Amino acid sequence: MRGLRPFPVLLPLSYPYGCAAGVRNWLYDARILTAVRLDVPVVSIGNLTAGGTGKTPFTGEVVRRLQERGLRVGVVSRGYGRASRGTVVVADGEKVLAGPREGGDEPVMLARRHPGTVVVVAGRRGDAGRIAVETFGAQVIVMDDGFQHRALARDVNIVIIDGRMDIRRERLLPAGLRREWLSGLRRADLLAVAKIADEPAARAAAGRLCRWFKGPVAAFTLCTEEVAGVPARGGTLLQPGTPVLAFSGIADHGGFLETARSAGLKLAAAERFDDHHRYTESDVLRLIGTARASGAAAFLTTEKDAVRLDGTPALAGLLRSAAPLYEMRMRVRMVFGEEALSRLLGSLAGVS
Repeated sequence: MRGLRPFPVLLPLSYPYGCAAGVRNWLYDARILTAVRLDVPVVSIGNLTAGGTGKTPFTGEVVRRLQERGLRVGVVSRGYGRASRGTVVVADGEKVLAGPREGGDEPVMLARRHPGTVVVVAGRRGDAGRIAVETFGAQVIVMDDGFQHRALARDVNIVIIDGRMDIRRERLLPAGLRREWLSGLRRADLLAVAKIADEPAARAAAGRLCRWFKGPVAAFTLCTEEVAGVPARGGTLLQPGTPVLAFSGIADHGGFLETARSAGLKLAAAERFDDHHRYTESDVLRLIGTARASGAAAFLTTEKDAVRLDGTPALAGLLRSAAPLYEMRMRVRMVFGEEALSRLLGSLAGVS
């Protein structure tokens, strides 16, 4: 099974798609279409391409930094991949109220990783934001995957690009992965280059876009914070050298495997599922069969996949009956641009 991928055969549809996106952006720029404005600051974190840029971990990093400034943070999201409709309160700032099927895997993951955060999902991010502010007292809103969602006004636009990809050469949807014309970068307040640990290479990646973006640049990479048992309170520690079956349902499966190897983990086998994949009993049985055939003594997955599995306890239990299950938790490490990011977040918090 494969994750998100381009379809070159659909190239004739890319130009009309790009034109439609361009007209929509022009209507907002000309204020013919108006955006909802909340009574608190809003920071949007998004990207120019679909999937796999490290957007959710970076969103979590922004949440953490704002919380350290003493702010009650609300996260609003569409809740991609959820089975529910309408508006769902995932977390009220005191406890997590919804699972991944109702709230989406990424919102639930953010709520669990950052206690005290208000998390609300809705098709209309403005509705989610109003609930977070008026009902639960959020003092600042972080909009996950919000760059193209212009119906909610924002005070800061952060755009993330995968530094390993030359998005100038990436086709527009549906033939490629790019969501809009590169001129959209002019709306950004900060360009964050992801997944490159080398500063010169990251600056070169940003430099390729200087025709469209001339603002401040930052760069970050993702590194392993810990490998924890699932659930966190159970399971033994993963012993060094233990052969694992690594599996994921995320866009950047290759990046997950690369990070696992760089953390010194021994990969006996790997299985890939679609991004936001909902695991079934047949999936779990397949994983168990692959683990036995490869000699894997444990299962390793991403934090986002662990949230999805944990939302179906019977499946998680079936998997753990064959071997211990571990999740690899990631954290953001800034390569450069710390001051630029702090300055933007300081403006949201009302401090310099």
